[in-house]
Amino acid sequence: MSSIEYDSSEPNSKGIAIAIFSTVVFLLAIFFSTTVYYLSTITKEQYQKCNTEYSVERRNYENKQEEMLTTYKEMKGGKVKIPISMAMDYVVQEYQ
Repeated sequence: MSSIEYDSSEPNSKGIAIAIFSTVVFLLAIFFSTTVYYLSTITKEQYQKCNTEYSVERRNYENKQEEMLTTYKEMKGGKVKIPISMAMDYVVQEYQ
């Protein structure tokens, strides 16, 4: 039988480890830079939406609704409108 020769040298493990490490670092850098860019774009879009005329009307509406839920008011017929949090407390007390 003939003898078969093969390469008995060890692979360059340092080179492979450096290549894998640099690839992982490069991919992480791409991921983080893309994330930062995405978040900054979203923040800018949200800021622009918050300063539109529609959002001002919406904020006024929400403020009016909040005021309705948190203030006392006497109504016709001797009825009193109370804040929602107080009404919930009364209901809880009633069922205990």
